[in-house]
Amino acid sequence: MKTILITGANGTIGKILSSGLQGYRILSHDYKGRLQISGDFSTDKGVEQCAQEVLSHTKHLYAVIHTVGEYYEAGLKETDGDRWRALFQNNVVSAALLAKLLQPEVFISFGVEGLLSGGRLMPAYLSVKCALMSLTKSLALTGMRAHMISPRSVEGSEFMRPGVQVKPKEISDLIDSLLRDTSIKGHIIDIPPPIS
Repeated sequence: MKTILITGANGTIGKILSSGLQGYRILSHDYKGRLQISGDFSTDKGVEQCAQEVLSHTKHLYAVIHTVGEYYEAGLKETDGDRWRALFQNNVVSAALLAKLLQPEVFISFGVEGLLSGGRLMPAYLSVKCALMSLTKSLALTGMRAHMISPRSVEGSEFMRPGVQVKPKEISDLIDSLLRDTSIKGHIIDIPPPIS
């Protein structure tokens, strides 16, 4: 049975995947240490701790599903340098270090709808998600099957926005297909797809 790591398994998407993915041995991560794997991703040491714990459970990790990424909504004037750095660490540096230390076959991260459009109330958050998208594409160029999923708004999430809600099953079904299909890599996927 293939082993996968779900980071942020206590968050909305992490919970969806922990219960919705079948046929895998799942290692669940929570930064507070309430689950099998711990590690505070606000520091490099915390990411390294997570990787060490994972490797104590398995010699070969098939996939990382990286749902960690502190959400932050505020305008440019309200966002100081410390917040920019913290968002970059939690969203991008943590992903890069996990990919480097664990070398999974598959690495799936999460973006946000409207990533390339910018946003008056989320310049820092959208900027770090763009950096994560670039990292995802770079990982795919190394041969890793790396993907980014950008859901609009997830049904049941604490950050629900008006409009179309993505159902939990849509997310777990999409992730399952990406885990099983070895022919695709480097996809940035919006759900639901943008209206053209």
